[in-house]
Amino acid sequence: MYAIDIKIDTKEFQQLLGVIKTEFTPNRSSNTQITNALKQKMEGYFRVGGQQADGGPKWKKLSPERVAAKTQNKNVILVETGRLRSSFVQKSSDKFAKVVNSVPYGVKHDEGIDTPERPIIPRNRNSMVGLVEKTYLGRLKKRLGIL
Repeated sequence: MYAIDIKIDTKEFQQLLGVIKTEFTPNRSSNTQITNALKQKMEGYFRVGGQQADGGPKWKKLSPERVAAKTQNKNVILVETGRLRSSFVQKSSDKFAKVVNSVPYGVKHDEGIDTPERPIIPRNRNSMVGLVEKTYLGRLKKRLGIL
C-alpha cells in the first residue's frame, strides 16, 4: 500500500484557542469597559433628547403648559438640575456589568409615570448586545495583533 502520512502540529492552533477562550471569559476589566460605554450612552440620551442613534425613541417635547410652569417655578417635575443625569453609578465584577441610578424619580422619567416617557434605559437590546460584542471582540483582536 502506498500512502502519504501528514502530521499537523496543532500547538499554535491550541495556543490561539486558549487566547480566544481567555478573552471571551467574562472578567472585571471587560465588564468595566462595558459599564463605561453604557454610562456614556445613557448620558448621551440627555444630550440629544432620546435614543434615536440606537434605534430607540426620541423624547417627547414638553407641553406648552409645562414649559410655562418651568419658566415660572424651578421646582416642577423635569427641572433640568442634572441630578438624574449625574447619578449613574457603574458596578461590575467578573460576573456582571450594570449601571444603576438611585434617584427616586428615575423610574418615572424612564417609564413615563405621571410625566411623558423619556427612556434612559436603552430600549434596543441589539444595541446592548453589540456593545458587549464590540468590547470582547476588540480585546481579542488587540491580543491577537489584528487591530
